[in-house]
Amino acid sequence: MTWLIASTVIYNPEDGVLTHISTPDDQSITLTTTANLLLALLIHHQGIVVERDTLLHEIWDQRGLRGSSSSLNQYISILRKTLSSFGLNFPTIITVPRVGFMFNSELVVSQQSGLSPIESPSQESRGQKIPLQNTPVRRKQAPWLFPLAVALASILFVVLTPAPAAIPATPVFLLTQVNQCPVYTFTKLPDAWQKPIQALAKTALSIEHLSCQQGTVFYLHAQDAIVYQGNGQLAIIECSLAQQTSETCLTHYFRGWSS
Repeated sequence: MTWLIASTVIYNPEDGVLTHISTPDDQSITLTTTANLLLALLIHHQGIVVERDTLLHEIWDQRGLRGSSSSLNQYISILRKTLSSFGLNFPTIITVPRVGFMFNSELVVSQQSGLSPIESPSQESRGQKIPLQNTPVRRKQAPWLFPLAVALASILFVVLTPAPAAIPATPVFLLTQVNQCPVYTFTKLPDAWQKPIQALAKTALSIEHLSCQQGTVFYLHAQDAIVYQGNGQLAIIECSLAQQTSETCLTHYFRGWSS
């Protein structure tokens, strides 16, 4: 079974080989086992944020290896550079600050056989699936770099103060405010989308009974399908200061959102 990514890259998760669709014999790259497992799991959950702790557990811990945020960042950077080398010069793996990573839902990924979607990318990970749960992820006190630091620049977050909530240095865009708490998106929305997505954010916050507390900031990711077709996947990330020393983030998923 193979996958076609953005009508450009053919990916075989069985052996971790990536080839260009137009020059399969001339341009091919074989991923390491770890990088292959990581890419396969992210594609398997395309459009859904996979938490850092979950990735570390599934990719490293389950194989008896020791992983870290630094090693995860390095492999994400390697995958981005590898996909970019095939001409995919637009976001492929999206960083969700303080939470995890997501394979871009706007990329068309099609299965090149009649088989079922990826169950495991190799025999080493057979039977493993990522449990996507709304579990809080506490930021470690030791500093760490985001994957974009390797390719572009160091991305650091501003220390939260009692008010207002900190805005990360990584590019985010203010969508609206709910009771003085800012709601950001990771991509700049077209002007025509502003009001519909603002209303969507307020509705989702109300459904989840998310209140604005001092030092709280929200991030929203919505698939384009929600605007175009009226339904799709939505995630709201709630981050807040914990005892003035560390931050906790909780992801709220809406897998079948219908507007």
